[in-house]
Amino acid sequence: MEYIRLEHSEQVYGKKHLLYSQMEILNIIRRYESMKKMRETEFKIKTSLKRKIKQVQDELKILDSFLPKTKFSSAEEIKTKQHHYTKKKEIQSELEEIRKKLAELQ
Repeated sequence: MEYIRLEHSEQVYGKKHLLYSQMEILNIIRRYESMKKMRETEFKIKTSLKRKIKQVQDELKILDSFLPKTKFSSAEEIKTKQHHYTKKKEIQSELEEIRKKLAELQ
């Protein structure tokens, strides 16, 4: 077995860096534990939020069952109704024109 002689300044340098490394490892462990607690809290909050949302959805379904039902027209139905209305209007105007021409001829 061989031994190496270190100067005092080299020993101090080595010990100092070893202590800094230990300090950094302890800081990392502390941050990791803090992160674990925050993740656990986050998970609890998320599950609680999911439960609350589900409750609100159920209450909305119950409320919806009590409300009167109405019939809403879709956009396509509205367009077809408008189209029929304009056709009727066009036919009506053509009939008026024909009547005017007949009146002029008599």
